Amino acid sequence: MSKFEKIDGREVGHAKRFAELKQNLQMNVQELYFQRFLKQEEVLVLLKEIAMAKDRNELRKVERKFHSGDAVAVSRADKDAEAFSEMQHFKIFLDKSIDKLAVSNWRDRFVLLLGKVNGSYEYNYHETLIKAWLAEFLEEVYRCHLVEKVDIRLLGEQLGSLLNEKNFNLPSFLKTQNGVSLGKRKPSFVESVDATMERFYKIEDLKNLLRDLADGIIIGGSMSYGPFFNIRKALDETGSADVDLIVILPEDKLDVSWWKKFQESDLFDDTARRVFFDRMNVFGALLQGGEVDIFSQKFHVRNTDFDISIHFFPPRVFDSMVGKQFQNDLLSDQDTIVVLNDFKAKEFPHAVCAQQNFLGEQYAFDVPAQRSVDGGVITELPSYIIQNHHFYPGIYQNLISPCFSVCYDRGGTMDRVTKFKSIMGKRAEQEKGACPEAQLLKSHIRHKIFSPELFKKYQ
Repeated sequence: MSKFEKIDGREVGHAKRFAELKQNLQMNVQELYFQRFLKQEEVLVLLKEIAMAKDRNELRKVERKFHSGDAVAVSRADKDAEAFSEMQHFKIFLDKSIDKLAVSNWRDRFVLLLGKVNGSYEYNYHETLIKAWLAEFLEEVYRCHLVEKVDIRLLGEQLGSLLNEKNFNLPSFLKTQNGVSLGKRKPSFVESVDATMERFYKIEDLKNLLRDLADGIIIGGSMSYGPFFNIRKALDETGSADVDLIVILPEDKLDVSWWKKFQESDLFDDTARRVFFDRMNVFGALLQGGEVDIFSQKFHVRNTDFDISIHFFPPRVFDSMVGKQFQNDLLSDQDTIVVLNDFKAKEFPHAVCAQQNFLGEQYAFDVPAQRSVDGGVITELPSYIIQNHHFYPGIYQNLISPCFSVCYDRGGTMDRVTKFKSIMGKRAEQEKGACPEAQLLKSHIRHKIFSPELFKKYQ
């Protein structure tokens, strides 16, 4: 054991707390940037100075600087102005690379982008922006493959080969993880690319199993707001990023006779499928009796480290959550709490379901006692909440807001979700009129880990 490790862990503890202070200050700076209170050149200066601070006194000086608002003057007085200019040129190059992107040209363009990163950037203070921009590029590449109906496994193979190529020396910040935020480990760019593609493979497999059953399939959660950026593997106690899907399932498709392909698939293990079909039969009876609205089931994906949680919505229930009833309640602006009765396999683990408004303020919805039934429990969860002229999206609205990805549409799902997005945007603008700091993204409980590009998109 080294001398450093012997001294009651005090040095280790000090180093850990100092690292935590740095991380918290970096998050504060990024939050101010996300809210547009800091400009990009200011952020570059501050993140660099935080990264290079050697003690608490230096951190305090940086903190005073961003509170006093003189960071821009510093950036113009030294080479950080050049760094900012360089970053802007990179973003312009990336935007041009996305223009007329296709399956046939994405690889060459991506190599050029990585070459620019590798050849120009020396510090880690800009890494969040660079990773966000590269993730944005890969999202567009993924969409190209879907539009051109090219197997996305080909994309995954090419990405894996490229990022692991020995002769291609990626900058270290694209390969290193970035601490923990909101209780979850922040993955490296390379890890997130690999993890994202693995999940897209399984989503495609599931889509093929459900295409004769579902009216629509919506990708929600981190796979909608953070592909190639937030998606992590199970490398520590914080676990891996799961997949959340909303499946619009007509009530007449609850009969097991429709599910032959699903029964024969090896995507999930035999026990999981058997439990699912037993619960589906119970759900049909509960739905007919008006006792439940939706049906949730978590599946572990065979030979992977992640689960897929599927929330089955009858079309009429989905419409009530995103359509006319929801819009009318927003227009009336009367205090209301609309609930969904969710047939779950296990109890919802929290006594309170905390939903956020456009100011990031929370409404604590007390989850009523969950009633046990055959195959699980019935849990009341908020579909949406309106209180004191503030709107709080419900737990399943948050799955598809602010981002959504309709990966299968046979029954007008894209039109419904696009209209829902428009309704949400108009409500955010309405509340912004009374409270200028209101933002759509703040209504998501995990908005602080969203990429800077996502904040820019939803200003």
